[in-house]
Amino acid sequence: MRVLAFDPGTTKGGMAYYDSKEGFLDTWALPVHEVLKGKKKNKQLNPHKIIHILDNYNSPDLVLIEKVQAFHRSSPQSAFTFGYGAGVIYGIIVALELSVDFVSPKTWQKKVGLIGKANKNNNVQKAINLFPGNAKDFEYMGNNGKLVTHDGRADAALIAYYGVLERG
Repeated sequence: MRVLAFDPGTTKGGMAYYDSKEGFLDTWALPVHEVLKGKKKNKQLNPHKIIHILDNYNSPDLVLIEKVQAFHRSSPQSAFTFGYGAGVIYGIIVALELSVDFVSPKTWQKKVGLIGKANKNNNVQKAINLFPGNAKDFEYMGNNGKLVTHDGRADAALIAYYGVLERG
């Protein structure tokens, strides 16, 4: 089964393409570009780069997007940006004539064994355990010598894994 999964977000969002039959996983940070709004530059998802990435892969059997909602204390601008990003992803998938499902964080986390344990570090460790060949996608040494995690890529991989468990 081929699953394409998205963890929306402009700063740490991720996407994953998982072919469970071939044992192949590829992940990316969601590509962004800067857009000038007045005198300020804002980061937004780059739909052209997302489409370019997807052009290199076979059509997925399943597309999953994590259901997004505003965080309790997030600003209206932050909530809008987060929702806008999910909408961009949804628009791309619909334009490519692929069917898409949304999955809540609690639903996929429970299925992959993270309920009660879900946090950025545990999610990254779970992804590394499931996909050790992709460990550098989820955690790497930064320029300052400190360990950097990319939980968006890890979450996207786990959402894809959830899709195989649930529907594969």
